[in-house]
Amino acid sequence: NGLGARVSPKGNVRWQFRFKIKGKSRRLDLGNYPEMSLAAARQEHQQCRLWLDQGYDPKLKRQLRMQEAAPPATVTDALEYWLEEYAHYHRKNKNKIR
Repeated sequence: NGLGARVSPKGNVRWQFRFKIKGKSRRLDLGNYPEMSLAAARQEHQQCRLWLDQGYDPKLKRQLRMQEAAPPATVTDALEYWLEEYAHYHRKNKNKIR
């Protein structure tokens, strides 16, 4: 029913769901083995099949579910990220900015 494992030349295993929507073949990466077990991949596959049967694109529904689960970023979080990931490397007066 579309659940499969894809093995890279390096030996990495990735669970995938293959499906067709509006006549187009699509592929959705579910997770990597062993971080995602076969049982978890089967559960995720069943959820994707359900969404597909209801007429939804499983790829979009999965993205929406992940976005809803992510905690919202605050201004403080965004500023801290910028200071650590950008200003630290690109600004001479990084301590003064802080």
